[in-house]
Amino acid sequence: SSRYQRRVRESFAAGTFVMYDMLRPDVILELAWRHNIMDFAMPYLIQCVREYTLKVDKLEVSDETRTKEAETTNQQPLVLGEQLMITSGPAFNQMPGMYGMPQQPMPQQLYNGGYMGTM
Repeated sequence: SSRYQRRVRESFAAGTFVMYDMLRPDVILELAWRHNIMDFAMPYLIQCVREYTLKVDKLEVSDETRTKEAETTNQQPLVLGEQLMITSGPAFNQMPGMYGMPQQPMPQQLYNGGYMGTM
């Protein structure tokens, strides 16, 4: 009986290795705790902790990089030619149209449904 239990416990440990990607650490932890076989679950649990630690480390590096990029992007002014977009006045007449010609308003922009007035 003792030999049988030992084989079952070793099979549990081997199963966690073979089916690693299909198992959830919380389930393995609970089963090992309930059946008093934590020693056989430890290799699996150690590997899970290592994997999660690496993922968190990568996320931290990615977040730092993204934050630095956002800071440099926010510090650069929005420029239209030599003039800041904020101070260029209404963009309606300032934006070049086709072939560098000033863009003319469309008739529907001048009249609201055939009536003079604002939109």
